[in-house]
Amino acid sequence: MRKFMSIIKSEENRKWVIGIGVLMIALAAFIAYSILGMGDPKFDDVSVTDNITISDIHVLTEEGVTTYTGTLTVKESETIDGIKLNILDKNNKVIVTLIGYVGRNVIPNDSISIKASTDEDISDMHNITYELTK
Repeated sequence: MRKFMSIIKSEENRKWVIGIGVLMIALAAFIAYSILGMGDPKFDDVSVTDNITISDIHVLTEEGVTTYTGTLTVKESETIDGIKLNILDKNNKVIVTLIGYVGRNVIPNDSISIKASTDEDISDMHNITYELTK
């Protein structure tokens, strides 16, 4: 400890030590953000049909569980059982299929929250396709 203290006594060495410390903290934050999936990927709104749109789409992975959330709206009243969410890799191969349950008649200006989760590894996710379930 004395050796370290003698090194940082000079102004120039102190600047180097502080600079390296800040760089290490920034690097650790970047690694945590990248590896631990701390980002929340953003997705564009999707028209499932001419009548049904899903917006405010988020896919988040925490503690090994990936959760899809979105907001479903319709232009005209429609009874919807659920939405099949096909999670695709870069080759358009299905990694996993999730079902977002609705189970009721949806009317215009009504927002339905869709939520579906999986413990499958979808780190290779490239796209999502949607199908109505009836």
